[in-house]
Amino acid sequence: MIHSDVWGPCELRSISGHRWFVTFIDCFSRYIWLYLLKHKSDVFLVFKDLCALIKNQHGATIKTLRSDNGTEYINNEFGQFLASNGIEHQTTCVDTPEQNGVAERKNRHLLEVARSLMFTMNVPKFLWGEAIKTAAYLINRM
Repeated sequence: MIHSDVWGPCELRSISGHRWFVTFIDCFSRYIWLYLLKHKSDVFLVFKDLCALIKNQHGATIKTLRSDNGTEYINNEFGQFLASNGIEHQTTCVDTPEQNGVAERKNRHLLEVARSLMFTMNVPKFLWGEAIKTAAYLINRM
């Protein structure tokens, strides 16, 4: 099972022009795959990349995707891909982020670690994308 959530938009674009990020969290190990996004609609493209990565690198397949009811997850193209790959899509009720608690808490943890890194190193705010990726890297290794 993979938990997912999109965070953003950030009022300040990252150094590479991104305003959002999406997280995919493995339910068992809590390993994070994080992708920076220029457009919120890019979630489907990175999910397809994630499916291929998990299949090729780990010899496994995603069985269930749990997300909120965001339009980035609820559309025909995404639904057809999930159905054709046998992936069950569990969605939360509208306006209940508590039901997607794993992803919400992980995003909060990532942001807290990234803010701490940026504050400690006294770097400009437009480096938030690099700080989030570094936070994911560090959290995955703890």
